[in-house]
Amino acid sequence: MKEGTQFCTACGKEMPYYMRNVTICRPIRGKEHIFEMAAAFCDGCGEAVSPPGLFDGNAAWIDRQYREKERIAGAEMISELTALYRIDGISLLYALGFEETEAAGYLAGQMLSAENSDVIRKALESPAFMMEKLRKNRERIGGPAFGTAMCAGRERRHFLALSEKMRQVIYYLLKKTAGVTPLTLQKMLYFTQGLHMALHGRELFSEDCQAWAHGPVYKEVYGLFRDFHSQPIQEPGFFSYFMPGKGNGGLSGGEKKVIDQVAEALRIYDGKTLEKVTHEEAPWKEARAGCLPGQRSGAVIAKESVRVYFVAAASRYDFTSFEGIRNYIESRLSVDGEDML
Repeated sequence: MKEGTQFCTACGKEMPYYMRNVTICRPIRGKEHIFEMAAAFCDGCGEAVSPPGLFDGNAAWIDRQYREKERIAGAEMISELTALYRIDGISLLYALGFEETEAAGYLAGQMLSAENSDVIRKALESPAFMMEKLRKNRERIGGPAFGTAMCAGRERRHFLALSEKMRQVIYYLLKKTAGVTPLTLQKMLYFTQGLHMALHGRELFSEDCQAWAHGPVYKEVYGLFRDFHSQPIQEPGFFSYFMPGKGNGGLSGGEKKVIDQVAEALRIYDGKTLEKVTHEEAPWKEARAGCLPGQRSGAVIAKESVRVYFVAAASRYDFTSFEGIRNYIESRLSVDGEDML
């Protein structure tokens, strides 16, 4: 495929050229390595040509390949950690136990040792490991940086405990609806799961819901957003970081439609109003059997109970439109006493 034109010394003039990948063998630190690189060739005589940027591009590509082969962390991994834990580079490396001269060298672009690369990789993979390092080196990084990084670690731990589908649903809801509090989000997730079961006959996400005193709650989602208390959720940076470009690529058209309808129908209600609605529904009541009002309970609301309830509700209300969902909500708010569904 023609890529452009470049002066060919063999032909003595500007000629079209094409690109293809080639393999090369290079010794690094006394060890032979095989790398892939891009090469450009004159379309007339087949001799190699050198378009602008080719050398620099290959140097960066070979560097990435070498780091991957030798499991050496790059500067981009340090940048990832600083973004994830909302901490500056020097504090991060001190937290990980690196000496002052090591930390300064790495921030200046020096190649990490294999041993320290493993530390960087493990910190990226494991919030528990990173948080333990933070505790161990707390005095080196100072109180404010420690507190911020630990908070980010807790968030990431809860985030990674969620299924990919649950992450996608939360991300979509937060993008779709402004001013959502943690309590409102919990109820939106519960209604989304119930309506998806009613319309499609299967669960949308795998997480179990618990019958807490304030209605159905997904425990790990609660842990993720607990620091917002009753304030609207400001989308945590790690959501965008871990899901760039995906947007909602993990959701099907049918799944998005259900979420769209729930978001549109429920946007006019606050969390306490939606809590009252769930208190009038059989799944929460059944899971809370024997509990006093306000009593703590971690009892799981069975997914089958949710499915059966919302299938029955769907026979009376049009859950394919936000108006139908809103009519259902209003009917629950007007219930006095025994659940009529």
